[in-house]
Amino acid sequence: MRVQRPPTFFWTRRLAFPVVFGFFCLLLLAQAKDVKRKIRVRNSSPSLLTVYWVNPNTKEYIQQYEDDLFPGASNNINSFVTHEFAVVEVINGCLLADGRRGGGKLSAKHLKSKKKSPTLCNESRFVVGEGDDQVILVTGKGEDFKAVLLDSFARSTISIGSTVDSCLDALSESPADTCGDQESQVAYADKVKECLTNGLMGTLQGLNDDLRDEKKIRKAMAPLIEDYTCGNDNLNQTEPMKTTDWRYSRPSDGTKEKPRKVEIMFSNHAAEIHVIQDFITPEECQAIEEVSKPLMHRASVASEDGGSKFSPNRKAMQAGIKVDWAKEVNGDHIARLSRRVFDYTNDHSDLNLNIDGQEDIMAIHYFGRGKNDTEPDRYMPHCDGDCEGDEFRTGTRVATMVIYCTVPTAGGATNFAQSNIHVKPKVGSATWFKYVSSLDTLPNGDVVGVMDSGFTQHSGCPVLEGEKKIVTQWMRKGVSSDEPWNSFNTMGVSKKKVAKLLESNDKENEGWW
Repeated sequence: MRVQRPPTFFWTRRLAFPVVFGFFCLLLLAQAKDVKRKIRVRNSSPSLLTVYWVNPNTKEYIQQYEDDLFPGASNNINSFVTHEFAVVEVINGCLLADGRRGGGKLSAKHLKSKKKSPTLCNESRFVVGEGDDQVILVTGKGEDFKAVLLDSFARSTISIGSTVDSCLDALSESPADTCGDQESQVAYADKVKECLTNGLMGTLQGLNDDLRDEKKIRKAMAPLIEDYTCGNDNLNQTEPMKTTDWRYSRPSDGTKEKPRKVEIMFSNHAAEIHVIQDFITPEECQAIEEVSKPLMHRASVASEDGGSKFSPNRKAMQAGIKVDWAKEVNGDHIARLSRRVFDYTNDHSDLNLNIDGQEDIMAIHYFGRGKNDTEPDRYMPHCDGDCEGDEFRTGTRVATMVIYCTVPTAGGATNFAQSNIHVKPKVGSATWFKYVSSLDTLPNGDVVGVMDSGFTQHSGCPVLEGEKKIVTQWMRKGVSSDEPWNSFNTMGVSKKKVAKLLESNDKENEGWW
């Protein structure tokens, strides 16, 4: 029988350093996704059991453990999302569905001289899901033999359900007792609310403590990962969680561009990191360079007061380029590129950004001065928007696209140390990252959401040899032609609202002097 499992949500943890996923294996194993999972099988039944992977093409049973799993014992399986397994109760030399005798070494030893039983083994199947910390709990015997898949979501559901049941059982009256009496209904609802709050408070507090500690550890480890990855120029790019294609048609003339390979490097509720191959054309890079060259000036970084400042670690030159959207219909390379950036963002999020009021495209040029340079050109770890997990503020940055036109011969990688992501740029490729959750619009028009908590903090490793030329587009939510990006400072404060507040205060204070 197939195990029914509750729906899961997906949260992926990454290794500290790049690992090889072995894509050639995935090609041989049909229906497998490129998402690894470690599954723990726990035998809580009174019987010996054996676990088999079921080949989706041949239906053959592939034994996972050499020995049978004793009652009370547990073991791990390294697998992939969507793989199907059969947990088999080994009794009296029973037969598997493919005709072979079930069991491992132990049962084979005891049944070596016996003929195969015509009886089919009791089995229960499960499919590897996308949830974390998956445990297969095997219970029962005979007709009651079953395997139940428990992951983080399922355990949370069981815990909450248990709390709700306990609260309802603890109350002396039932909802039916309050029918027709509004005051009693309100009192009953208040009692349920109080019970649930008290019952779940400990669990939620524990989760908050875990998240706080995890964030501290992540921040403490980030500088070590940064030093390691930037200090090892031969380090390969982190393997992606999964790979897909992006198919795009230009809205100006309907031309279908060739599919682009997209590598999903990181994904959680408020952060996404993608690497897109062949995002920009040589002609578009050339157009950017020609327009930006006479405008180049020393690059700055965001300051703590919402403005900008110069950093001794950043010696790069930069130039802002205003997009002339009127030229888009005539095939202008810069307008076409900028449109592609916003269309990619809207295709891969629910941000629904418009092009009006956005920041200029930024061309940035880094220079290598040799591996012995004591103060190489680098961009220190930073966040493009808020990355403390605070509430979204209208007008602030929510996504970034970094596009590589020229890559150095040594150095210049892009790091997301708190996500353990190391990106080695290729000419024409791009790194896109989003740092806000899904956004909701309230009835009063306010847009609400939560910002990333540090997973998209990033840096540029020192450029040691050669040059690095990139094109960066910072994207904001809530800007418009009437209130463009420069109506807000980097802390998300609207200058127009500040002016109105000051004007209002001046009127209130008239006559005081």
